[in-house]
Amino acid sequence: MRKFAILSGILLPLCLVGTAQTEETSQTEETPAATVQTEESPLPVPHASGMPTTRPYYVSLKLGGSFPNKTVGSDDTSSVVRASYDDAATVAVAVGMRLHPTVRLELEGSYRKYNVNTLSGSAPIKPINPNSDSEVKTVMGNLYYDLPVKFLLQPYLIGGVGVASSSGSASYGNMGGTGRSTNFAYQLGGGFLYPLDEAFSADIGYRYIGVGSKDDNHYSSERDDGAHEVLVGLQYGFYGF
Repeated sequence: MRKFAILSGILLPLCLVGTAQTEETSQTEETPAATVQTEESPLPVPHASGMPTTRPYYVSLKLGGSFPNKTVGSDDTSSVVRASYDDAATVAVAVGMRLHPTVRLELEGSYRKYNVNTLSGSAPIKPINPNSDSEVKTVMGNLYYDLPVKFLLQPYLIGGVGVASSSGSASYGNMGGTGRSTNFAYQLGGGFLYPLDEAFSADIGYRYIGVGSKDDNHYSSERDDGAHEVLVGLQYGFYGF
């Protein structure tokens, strides 16, 4: 019995020490798991449409149709002349940045070329020169407001100001020539963005663009020559230059 008691007195402390070491090892092995959890990256702040706002800069390309207003002006003899233009294709490229989850600032350049359809004065006449046309180029600073609504499509409003360079040629009666003018330009409109993924978004929108009056040498318009435009495009977002 003495031998059993002595043996028990030796083995019991060893068992207690082993149990304590096992618990310490388990705690030590669990520590990395906690560390891994603390090292997880926070999720990006969602945009109003549900897309992350992790790409503050973007570039875009848009194509569409331009539907110009009829214009009223005068020729060299001060006779009233009315001009109408065919509808035309338009292209716009832009680079922009997001100032806020709902506000974007953009620099845009666009181009369209209209063919002269008819010119009329005291009596309707057709242009003698079948290549009569008018080109309009614009450079705009645009401000976008993305409406803070959660929807499949992200609605936006746009307003912009800039300059328009108009040039063209016209020939009618015994008159003809070319001319160029530069004027204040503006645009107002709206549209929708459809996020394709975190980088790309499809864009469809409408805008009214005013480009001032044209001066084609022998013909000068007397009021703002504007156009209604519908465009579709693609926007690509990125992190920086």
